[in-house]
Amino acid sequence: MIGKASAEAHVSVRLPEDLKRVLYKAAKARFEQPSDLVRRAIVVELARLSYLDEETQKAMGVVAK
Repeated sequence: MIGKASAEAHVSVRLPEDLKRVLYKAAKARFEQPSDLVRRAIVVELARLSYLDEETQKAMGVVAK
């Protein structure tokens, strides 16, 4: 599983202002931090692209092709 017992790294990402507003609105609606939503979105996309193991893909709700 991704993120277990690993050191955290920081990555900066530039977003258009309208996307930033949507990100913050969605995070607030889910009672979470924007960074948590971004991390999950990245993991889901990497799983969808088959860059992550099958267990992680399944955990993220990604159906193997």
